[in-house]
Amino acid sequence: MIELDDERKKLLQTDDHILVLGGPGSGKTTIALCKAKHDIEKLKPFQKILFLSFARATVVRVYKQSQGILNTTDLKNIEISTYHAFEWKLLKSNAMLISKHPLSILPPHEAAVLFRGLSEDDLKQATSKEFVNSEKLHFDLFASETARLLSQSDSVLKLISDLYPIIILDEFQDTNQDEWDMICSLGQYSTLVALADPEQRIYDFRGASPARVGEYIKLFSPSSFDFGKNNKRSSGTDIVEFGNDLLTGANIGKEYHDVSICLYDEGYHNKSGLIKLKSGLLSIIRKLNNSSSNWSVAILTASNSLMIDVSDFLYNSQRFSNEHVLPSITHNVFIDMTGPTLSAIAIASVLELGSQCKCSVSNIVNLLEKHISGKNSGKISNADNIMCDALLSYLKTGKTRGKNRENLISLCERLADAANKIVYTGNIIDDWKAVRELFNDPNKYLSMLYRDSFHVRLLRKGSALYSTLSDLWRTNLNYFGAQIATENAFTQEYFSMDIQDSNGVNVMTIHKSKGKEFDVVIIYEEKYKGRILTNPEEIDKARLNLRVAVTRAKKKTFVLTPCSKPCELL
Repeated sequence: MIELDDERKKLLQTDDHILVLGGPGSGKTTIALCKAKHDIEKLKPFQKILFLSFARATVVRVYKQSQGILNTTDLKNIEISTYHAFEWKLLKSNAMLISKHPLSILPPHEAAVLFRGLSEDDLKQATSKEFVNSEKLHFDLFASETARLLSQSDSVLKLISDLYPIIILDEFQDTNQDEWDMICSLGQYSTLVALADPEQRIYDFRGASPARVGEYIKLFSPSSFDFGKNNKRSSGTDIVEFGNDLLTGANIGKEYHDVSICLYDEGYHNKSGLIKLKSGLLSIIRKLNNSSSNWSVAILTASNSLMIDVSDFLYNSQRFSNEHVLPSITHNVFIDMTGPTLSAIAIASVLELGSQCKCSVSNIVNLLEKHISGKNSGKISNADNIMCDALLSYLKTGKTRGKNRENLISLCERLADAANKIVYTGNIIDDWKAVRELFNDPNKYLSMLYRDSFHVRLLRKGSALYSTLSDLWRTNLNYFGAQIATENAFTQEYFSMDIQDSNGVNVMTIHKSKGKEFDVVIIYEEKYKGRILTNPEEIDKARLNLRVAVTRAKKKTFVLTPCSKPCELL
């Protein structure tokens, strides 16, 4: 039974629009679910309360939390969804109002290849043009098209609001302009409950505005409830106190019991920071294992490249001259899945063609070009861009010039020949690994695809993709259809609520950690890589990011920073 103070009881009785303000762990989600439980009895038989958040991991966490607050019957009357999933559901069911044909999704991995190297402004124009030409809708257009639909069709808007008379908006401070336009329409007939912490606004890069909460107040005149510094996530610790002090610089020179700043000396070893990190992690794991079998640790970095370095160092074991060994540490790594998705599609395609002895050099070159183009979500270096153009030219002419390019084409020829000679057995995992191993080569481009392929988690016994590939083999005695099956599996994955468990060790960027919580958090930066503060003019933004990272912890936070160049915020 959750005990509520007078302010929270007042919130439950409020029937107009609501704004709930509060810091990390202040109970915004809890009171929103209590509000849902209170108002469910007012619903008509077909109505539901809608709870929207950004990340699938957050949706899963909220659903698990709701099971402790709502009974089985009440759970049927609340729909917990990501903004994307809600928008796609709405667009798909009303497709004829915005398109002449049924809509289909332009998934991120396909868009990354199609629009490689485009600037943010050019990308928005390109995705809009692609939608007009092919009815394929990029994720970035979901909110704008939903807003357009609701603004143009009052009947659809009333229908949605009749179905969802109460809509809870999680992480409201992170909404961009398109999402805000959609919310403005929804709020005409539905009652809105906005949950916000302006000091956790770290999505400026996708259009989050510091004015958003003020705009909400001006338009909807909500009843406001500020739970400020209440702390339920890490109660009994000074973690949130540190996070709040961080915003003004009051943390500097002040000691905290549950936030430790750990300076490490780079010394003679260029991996000194990673050695310190891994050694400390092993010590933390031992202590956690002594007290519980159910624990979680997150290692957070400010950049993707440093996150991958950390993951690689944990994955491998290290032996030193004094015979000391740092063992491999099993962990989850939360990376941008564009590269791994394209690598899986490449392996599936080679699996399909090789099992029919139809794999050619052109097939391999085509797959490799797509992986190079899209592996970093369309962001590409000048050298890689030139290589992609050269590979596309080869596909058109069958010719190429330059030693490196000729060498790559030669490797592709050998790979295609080897794929056709594999003895495929119908054992999905073994056949997949046999094809994957073909890309294990010192060549930069083959090795990048090979490395990305290890982050593919959809191919496991019992998964939909595993079952589909098994069916293909049983039907054909080859893997005809494997590429399409893999593409479809990854597209479905963008909406799946089957999220990997955060128990154990997790490695991710600070942005990926938003909405998650762990027993222990380790924030790691190096002298030149993954700096928390990269631009002195953006110190306020860096403080917000670090505050989000620090306050993901329930029990303890460590910040590892080099002696020679410690984090300026500490």
